[in-house]
Amino acid sequence: MKKAYFILLLIALTKITVAQNPVQKRDSTVYRNELGLDATNFIKQFLNLGNSQFQSDYYPVYYLTYRRHFKKGNFRAAIGGQYNKENDKSSPSSGMNRDFSIQKSLDLRIGYEFTNKINKRWSVFYGLDFRPSTVNQQEDYTTSSSGYSQGIKSNSKIIGLAPLLGFKFNINERISLSTEASVSLNYAETFSKTYYTPRSIVYPPKADDKKDTYSWYTNFIQPLFLIFTFDI
Repeated sequence: MKKAYFILLLIALTKITVAQNPVQKRDSTVYRNELGLDATNFIKQFLNLGNSQFQSDYYPVYYLTYRRHFKKGNFRAAIGGQYNKENDKSSPSSGMNRDFSIQKSLDLRIGYEFTNKINKRWSVFYGLDFRPSTVNQQEDYTTSSSGYSQGIKSNSKIIGLAPLLGFKFNINERISLSTEASVSLNYAETFSKTYYTPRSIVYPPKADDKKDTYSWYTNFIQPLFLIFTFDI
């Protein structure tokens, strides 16, 4: 039943431009800016897609997207991130519980794309993104041994370049749904340290163990998400 309601809603929206009066049809307003929100979880819940791939837990990388339309292409940008903190007030008898953990991340995307119309409703776009990200993590208490509590802290900086290919369905002149696939080549630097806190004054301070790692890797993003966009 939800699927039927959703399909009817799309049909109704596509008829908005058709139902315009002649004065509205002659309106030559050009909308240069476009805002988008990741609507994957909303549509998944609305349609109740059973055991499809949408049914698995999905966490969007970018929550808000933006496009600036030009004659030959579009400037594109997006932002996303996460913040999570867990507290655990451990008792003296609990040896493995950590006091707290924090994870913070920021994901940005800046790029340019070209668009080709397939027909009135469908278009294809392709381009290239520059994708910087940061991830900060800390576990204040992971374990204890030899009179010291052990914690871990890391800071990662990631830079990626990603060619992309996507499709866009125009519900009407200003509202659309889109998805895309991309393959990013990423360079990551991670600075981490293990630090030690004495459990009593009997034990002297202990130096941190520091480690720096550098890596290259690729990441393929499948077109299993939907972005709801609106021109303004």
